[in-house]
Amino acid sequence: MTEHKPSLNVILDLQEQAFISPLQCPCSNMSAPLKNFVKLNPTYHEVCLDKFNLDYLFQQLTPHLADVYYINEFRQAGVLFKALKSFCELSKKTVNNAIHEFNETQLVTENLLSRDLFDSRVNSSVSYFIRVTPNHFLDLLMLIKETTRANQFISLLPANYRLVVRNNTGRVKSNSLSSNYIHSLELIRGMYSNNVFISAFGTNWSPVIREVAHLATIYMQPKRYNLSSCNCATSKKCVETMKLRLESGSPWAVPGMLSGCLPLDSMLESTLECLYDQTCIDKISDALDSSIRYTPLITDHTRFHPINIMKLNNITKQLFIEKWSESVSFEAYFNACHIDKCSYTISKRFNIGYVSSTVIAFYGGLSVGLTLAIPLVFKIVQKCLLNRNTRRVVSINTS
Repeated sequence: MTEHKPSLNVILDLQEQAFISPLQCPCSNMSAPLKNFVKLNPTYHEVCLDKFNLDYLFQQLTPHLADVYYINEFRQAGVLFKALKSFCELSKKTVNNAIHEFNETQLVTENLLSRDLFDSRVNSSVSYFIRVTPNHFLDLLMLIKETTRANQFISLLPANYRLVVRNNTGRVKSNSLSSNYIHSLELIRGMYSNNVFISAFGTNWSPVIREVAHLATIYMQPKRYNLSSCNCATSKKCVETMKLRLESGSPWAVPGMLSGCLPLDSMLESTLECLYDQTCIDKISDALDSSIRYTPLITDHTRFHPINIMKLNNITKQLFIEKWSESVSFEAYFNACHIDKCSYTISKRFNIGYVSSTVIAFYGGLSVGLTLAIPLVFKIVQKCLLNRNTRRVVSINTS
């Protein structure tokens, strides 16, 4: 049988019929991009949303370089939030690019797929996309890490090295970054012979640089963390708890926040537990003399638990995505297929349902037939018997 230009409802009805062989509905348009009938939408972690102003945190927490005295002072966490914002943006760009590629992927079908088969294929493609997309980002993240380390950037904070200037007496004249160092950046940069660049933000080690000028020696001294047990020149994973100076002057360890050789590594090793705690946020705001009060993140809005253990490294590996929303339209696929006709056959011979209904119908018809026929047959038989008896009586009388 053939249906010309069938509607979607007709197709769905035919696909549900048990007595019909698989529909043969050639598509006039055999390929169509997935974007025509699949919509993907990621929901990101709250920290990456516009309502959580990372730029303002960066401005509030980043001091002038000349005012930096202690690397673990919380104001330098501005660089951490800057890195966090950059990774949020990078994650979104990665996802958007991946979605664009997914949307342009062609679904090729010679014949219209059944609804179940269509859903199965599309869901399989979506699941694969969601699973592999973070892998592309992880490759990029590893490239960023290795490029930063291989180029041996010198932090301007100082996070991994500090500038030391010694005169002939051996007395340290400066053990922190100063304006003189900022003006000397180009000079020091020129002394590198192997593309060892200088960055404003961070590294873990670099060769010792010496310059003799006016009877003084300038060199970079690696920073040490964890009570000097970890050296940025020998390890890229030196971190320690970040401290905030309270008004009383006593240091306060900020929950979940770490500082180390590289702001990038420090960020990835930190957690966001403080940002879920109003008391912690208020304490920071008071110490910074900030008039703006942040609303804490909502614990129930994230799948990354427990918040006091879940490192940003793990959240970053998932592209800061809390969940995916997807919508799939079989109707849109049907319209894109542009069907002119569908052919099918009705096969009932060995269909259990058909046999059952036939038997029931047969016995039902037989019952009705017997109901009508039995009285008639009975009357005929009775009449025949009466006629026979009558003939026998006549024959006896004649004798």
